[in-house]
Amino acid sequence: MAPAPAGPFATARKSVARNSVNPSRPLTGLKTSAAVRRWMKTMTLRDEVAQLVFIPFHGAPNSRTREYRTFLRLIRETRVGGLLLVNRADGRVLQKAEPYAVGAFLNRMQRLAKTPLLVSSDFERGASMRVGGTTVFPHAMAFGATGDASLARYEGEITAREARALGVHWVFYPWRT
Repeated sequence: MAPAPAGPFATARKSVARNSVNPSRPLTGLKTSAAVRRWMKTMTLRDEVAQLVFIPFHGAPNSRTREYRTFLRLIRETRVGGLLLVNRADGRVLQKAEPYAVGAFLNRMQRLAKTPLLVSSDFERGASMRVGGTTVFPHAMAFGATGDASLARYEGEITAREARALGVHWVFYPWRT
C-alpha cells in the first residue's frame, strides 16, 4: 500500500481516517466558535440540507423577470447555501457576465440571505472565463509548459483578487491533471 501524499490536507486526512472507525466521535483538530455552534442549533434539518444546495446564475437577471423572483424565493424561503456563476449559452455563442452586474447582484442576494451565501465559479483560466472585462489567461497547460511556477502563482493572485472584487469566494481550478 502506497503512503498517503503529504501536503496541506495531510492532517485533515489523518483526522478523518482516524475518526472513520467511530463516526460518533467528533473530528479532532477542527474548531468551531461558540457563535457558530449556537447558530447551527437554531437551524432545522431542512435548513441544513438547503445549505448544501447551490443554484447557478449568470450575471444579474432583470428584477422584473420570473428568473429573478425564483432567486428571491430560493434565497429567502428555501435558504440555499450558495450560488454558482456560469456562462449563458445562446446557440454557439457564450455570453459572459458583466463585472458590475455580477457584483451588484451578489451584494443584493447577500443582503437578502439569512445565512451568508457561498459564491463559487470555475475560473480555470481566470475570471475572464465567466466575466467580461477581466484579465485573460491561457489554459493551465501553458503555465506548466513554461516550467516557471511564478507565472502560475501570478495568475492565481490576479484571479483571486478579481474573484474577491466580484464577490466570488470559492474558485474551482484543477490542482493536478
